[in-house]
Parts: sequence; structure tokens; C-alpha cells
Amino acid sequence: MLDAPIKTIGKHKIAIAVHPEVEVSVSVTVARSADEAERINRGEDISSRQEDQDAAAEALAAAGEFFDPEAHHDDAEPAAAADEK
Repeated sequence: MLDAPIKTIGKHKIAIAVHPEVEVSVSVTVARSADEAERINRGEDISSRQEDQDAAAEALAAAGEFFDPEAHHDDAEPAAAADEK
């Protein structure tokens, strides 16, 4: 019996009471796409895809450059040139 909504991606077993004396277990796959569902059913770990790890690394590098006070910013030069005039 389902006591609470399924809120996680993955494979879940659910008991269904077909009759007071008959209970059946059903496997349910929750995914964001059909491709992801196929990968889950094959047993792949979808929580650590290489593409996701690469995107996260790029985002961290970009954030590091953005917040680095010693980083060279292109918009700082025109402001300095305007002060000289």
C-alpha cells in the first residue's frame, strides 16, 4: 500500500491490494524521461552522470572567476579610461 507520494527518482516496489485476501507487489520506475527510465531499469546510477559532473565543474570554475577579486575583468578597463579624460 502506498502511504505517501513517491518523490524520488528511481525504482520503487509498491504493494497493491487487489482483494482483501490478495496482495500484489508492483515495481514502478520514476524518471524524468523515457531514456532515463531505461537507464534506471538497466541498473545504471543516474545520480552521477559524467555530463552532470562536467557541467558542475564548469559552473564552479566560472563562479570562482566571477568572485575572484584579483581576476582581470574586461569591464574595469573602460571605467579607468573614462576617469583619465
